Amino acid sequence: MFGDCTAAEVTTMTECTAKIQKDMAAADTADMEKLCGIYQSMNKCYPACYCKNGPLNEAITASNKKTTDALAGMNVECTLTCGVGAPPATPATLGSANPSTIGFTSVALIVAALYAVL
Repeated sequence: MFGDCTAAEVTTMTECTAKIQKDMAAADTADMEKLCGIYQSMNKCYPACYCKNGPLNEAITASNKKTTDALAGMNVECTLTCGVGAPPATPATLGSANPSTIGFTSVALIVAALYAVL
């Protein structure tokens, strides 16, 4: 029924999806932007053995397509892939900052700190 998955993998997957469904009941699902993350979390619960199984993968892919199409109809862009969760947030780095404003910002923070002490 679950492809080549072991009992432990199926148990982990079941517990993972059950937790998300429980949390989803308490979440604000009226916020359409949050729905994508919920569906991505569900997809992340699926182990590789589940996603690589032909019929199971086809079923998940079809379900994901229906979901992304429905979300797109509500102007929510979402990517769903079996076994994959939300992409990691891109951390802010100095490399992406404008170098000409880094010095100014530093000076402004120092001046504000000194002013607060006076």
